Amino acid sequence: SAVGLGTTTPSHRFNVVHGGSTGIGITSTSGFSVLDINAASGDAAIRFANAGVNQWNLRNQPGTDNLQIFELGGGGERMHIENATGNISIGGSVPTHRLHVFHGGSTGIKIESAASFSVLDIDAASGDAAIRFANAGVNQWNLRNQPGTDNLQIFELGGGGERFVIENGTGNLSIGGGSTPPYKLDILHGGSSGIRYNS
Repeated sequence: SAVGLGTTTPSHRFNVVHGGSTGIGITSTSGFSVLDINAASGDAAIRFANAGVNQWNLRNQPGTDNLQIFELGGGGERMHIENATGNISIGGSVPTHRLHVFHGGSTGIKIESAASFSVLDIDAASGDAAIRFANAGVNQWNLRNQPGTDNLQIFELGGGGERFVIENGTGNLSIGGGSTPPYKLDILHGGSSGIRYNS
């Protein structure tokens, strides 16, 4: 049988109909309070609707037990937190990083501040804090804090090595592979040409 509060024709096993802004409250006088949603199929969900039309599911994803935000009506998965790893996927399926953003356009992540400045912090216990650039999944370049020296380094991956360094402490610049440039600008090369000015 079904139970209705505020209705004589309940549409669910327990249906609350009200005209205000508050519906159901769960209050505990102990240390915590829990709402358990359990499904034999694994698809345990809270469903959000707009005037009776379902829009979103916050659910335990069946088959994976990921925590998933799912857009109903054709949108599909928008975000999930992966079971076991805790990795977060936005716009895709299997995250390979702690936060993995999948998109089909030219824009990915934006950080915007309404204050005077905005900062992206990258901190590594080893000192190797980097932004890595790739071409179709193949890593090409690192812009990083060089471990051991804390120089700002542009490093070519795949065998190219160091290409550019700003030395920590002095601010000296090295182009071509000198991690400790003795001059304000130090250019190292193995050929016969160094600098060219061309108009």
